[in-house]
Amino acid sequence: MDSYGVHYSEELVKGDLDPQSQQIAEEVIDTSRRHVQQLKQLLH
Repeated sequence: MDSYGVHYSEELVKGDLDPQSQQIAEEVIDTSRRHVQQLKQLLH
């Protein structure tokens, strides 16, 4: 399982949002990143 979706999301929002929206997007991306790590652990 790779984190292509997380990486794509990071690139998509880079520099295009106001500070508050950027913070919200970063929190969502961080949550997604943690979910990817949890799934990787469950699969190995």
